Amino acid sequence: MPRVLLELDGRRIVAERLRRGMSREELAAEVEMDERTLRRIEENQGGSQYESNAQRLADALKVHIDEIVRGLDYDVGMSWIRVPHLPRGEMDAYVDAAYLDMDGDHEGAIQAIKGICGRQSGLHVVPASLLKITLAVYLDHAGRHPEAQEQLHWVLAQRSTSAGWPDVLIRAEYHLAISYRREQRWVDAEGIIERLLADENSFIRPAALHQRGAIRMGQGRWEEARADLTEAARELRGRGMYRVGYPLRRLAELAVRDGMYGEAMRLYFEAGVILAEYHCTRYVERIRKAVAELAATIDAGHHAPDDDE
Repeated sequence: MPRVLLELDGRRIVAERLRRGMSREELAAEVEMDERTLRRIEENQGGSQYESNAQRLADALKVHIDEIVRGLDYDVGMSWIRVPHLPRGEMDAYVDAAYLDMDGDHEGAIQAIKGICGRQSGLHVVPASLLKITLAVYLDHAGRHPEAQEQLHWVLAQRSTSAGWPDVLIRAEYHLAISYRREQRWVDAEGIIERLLADENSFIRPAALHQRGAIRMGQGRWEEARADLTEAARELRGRGMYRVGYPLRRLAELAVRDGMYGEAMRLYFEAGVILAEYHCTRYVERIRKAVAELAATIDAGHHAPDDDE
């Protein structure tokens, strides 16, 4: 099953720790966590945590896990879309939908998310928008691009009500750019990505670099694409994120194009290992197919020496 990640409420953890008269050092020792990691969590800079870590913190503080959680984040293809205020049962349905999508059952994922939307019709605009973004992603994966774009335009039309949640709008714009890229609307896609990249500190920057690299590949701007993908991989690796597998896969495709088959195999292998660990089945299958095709090319005698040899 996908790994469940939780975004923790650092201020609530501090309050509960102090209420119990515990120092940060004592709490860290009790949950077997590095004190520096706990400090980052308490300062809301620790990123998402695996459910097992969150549960240990909740147990040590004698509270229910939901009391120290701000949002849920499922470590699959849509791992950074968190949907606050959904009942836990619906979150289970949400992750099941993500798993269906990653296994290639896009229509099943679409129906699952539509079911959640129907049952939770009274949601605040922010969780409703996040569900619509997720639905748009699955529609896009199914090739239903106009429908995906309709969902995303709805989210962007809520700009005034979502003003306090700029991340929601950034995510909607990002996925709109991806949908445009898949329709080969290069100018529209690149225009959005350039706006997102204007903020060098944005959480979306590494993913946006990857998308700009993909756009430039589609346009045949090979060296610019390579530069973007290399930078995206560097930043994602620095953040310890599994999404590094995505730009690595595209860098492998560029290496095949350049006849650097040894380098391509190395990149495919690295990407495949990372993505398989996180159950990204759809992408792992693409890599397996690409590796088989590359192996057939090499066996057929079309191998050109590369820098690894």
